[in-house]
Amino acid sequence: MTTPSPLSVRIDPTNPGQVLGALGLFERLGARHPTAVGWFQRGSSSNCGWTFQLGVEDPPTFREWLTWLRGLRVEEEAYPDKSLVPVRLEDAEGSWVVDWWLDWTRTGKSPLKTWAGQVTSLGLFRDVHRAVQDPVLDTKDFSNMLEFSRPLGSTFGIDPRASWMPVDVGYSPNDAKQPVRAFPVTELLGAVGLQTFRFRQEAPKRYRYFLWDQPLPAMAARAAIAGALVATDGMTYEFTMRERGKFKLFDHSTPVEVP
Repeated sequence: MTTPSPLSVRIDPTNPGQVLGALGLFERLGARHPTAVGWFQRGSSSNCGWTFQLGVEDPPTFREWLTWLRGLRVEEEAYPDKSLVPVRLEDAEGSWVVDWWLDWTRTGKSPLKTWAGQVTSLGLFRDVHRAVQDPVLDTKDFSNMLEFSRPLGSTFGIDPRASWMPVDVGYSPNDAKQPVRAFPVTELLGAVGLQTFRFRQEAPKRYRYFLWDQPLPAMAARAAIAGALVATDGMTYEFTMRERGKFKLFDHSTPVEVP
């Protein structure tokens, strides 16, 4: 099979949010283009110059993709707990449900659920989706879309660049109801990617992911991210979920040696 000229998205491999954001793009373009393949291309150093490569026949332009992303409809599914309600995303071709914050029984929260207090899953999706309407995003392209930032009141906590601790800033932005710099494209696509690309849990708060370096279709890539394909080469990273009061967040990861 000939791999088409790929779209290229810059990532930091130590940022699990950017990895998930690239995989969210893969997930949705793969749903529309079943022959799509994706892989990670190693940079010149451990965390510089890395990209996610996405091979798609007749790929959309970034403007076409952005129009699609902005046009998504965000709705809620029926669920008794509003903080955990599954979210249905709809486009002109259909809809799909995102609910990775629920456990396998769908009766309670999973270990990946990060938010607390009055924050809800539906509110988070609507906040980050509203943020991608910002016209500043029109100046980006596929390669740098995960770098787009703007102030947000709350996030999914999957991109550690948006995280803060009260000791870092001398006070709590949450208590002051002050937005912090966040990355809404990364958060939105990362929340989509996490539905089907699951990291491997090594301990109660520790997760591992494997960045493969050869073209794989989405189904095989979902296994590869958890290190389940021994026939692939790449690098493995591990991170720990931190706590910020009642909230949790993904921390930056570090490379690990796998025998």
